[in-house]
Amino acid sequence: MLHFSHLSERYEQWPREYKWAGLGNLLGDFGEFIAMKAYALEKASAGSNGYDAKTAEGKTVQVKTNHAASQIGFRGEADLMLVLHVKENGEWEEIYYGPFAPVRDGSRH
Repeated sequence: MLHFSHLSERYEQWPREYKWAGLGNLLGDFGEFIAMKAYALEKASAGSNGYDAKTAEGKTVQVKTNHAASQIGFRGEADLMLVLHVKENGEWEEIYYGPFAPVRDGSRH
């Protein structure tokens, strides 16, 4: 079984538009990579404020990925929020994909 922390050892084969650095960034980049492929999203340009991707319809999407945490943090605003959970073996599951507003409104500020 491949432990998630060992994924960085294979990063040379991964797309260069992601940073793939540090475990926290690695997890986030891995989640964004999954999101682009599995949800047919377009990666946002570097420096996009509050979102990581866009849908084919032009809606902005903030992508959050967790592994062990039971909560997520976010900054800024987007039209949609996609939350993914990555398991120890690298498999993933969708936790939430829907409007951003209910997430924002239900959070502690």
